[in-house]
Amino acid sequence: MARRPPSPFHFFAALPPLPVADQIATAWQRFGTGEPLRRDKLHLTLIPVAQSDLPPDRLQAAMQAAGDLIDLPAFPLTFDRLETWPQRGRQDHPLVLTCDAACQPAARLSRALRDALPDDLRWPPRPFRPHVTLALGKGFPDPIALPMPITWQIRQLTLIQSLRGKGHHIALMSWPLAGR
Repeated sequence: MARRPPSPFHFFAALPPLPVADQIATAWQRFGTGEPLRRDKLHLTLIPVAQSDLPPDRLQAAMQAAGDLIDLPAFPLTFDRLETWPQRGRQDHPLVLTCDAACQPAARLSRALRDALPDDLRWPPRPFRPHVTLALGKGFPDPIALPMPITWQIRQLTLIQSLRGKGHHIALMSWPLAGR
């Protein structure tokens, strides 16, 4: 029996510029668990796009239209700690870089994207906690406060296609945030 190819999954994200990715790698070297850093996949997920039976060209057009509607300014986001986000039934938990209430501009961008997506491409609402997944593994016993927080100026959003089970992300299109 032939195996079905992995289905693509889409999400809107912010991708760190090289200097920020370098800061993230330095923090992981100093405080990480020894699990390999997923440097080639570093991103801040803003919102996933729900699976759809739309033909690929119509799906891409709907996602592009949503991105085109976003008119928000660029904003700084400061990540200040490393945490483990346990997942039931798994041993390889996401090990993430995250932040507290100072992350509200990212939540506004996530809501704007959700509102811009057609109803059939929206996941049910869920709490948004900005984070960057650094690795998968056993995790930290307690959150780790970074002595030097990592500040990232979010200047654009990117539509990503992820091939499930392949660990491969493809940037499909990007939109600059207004530089007000």
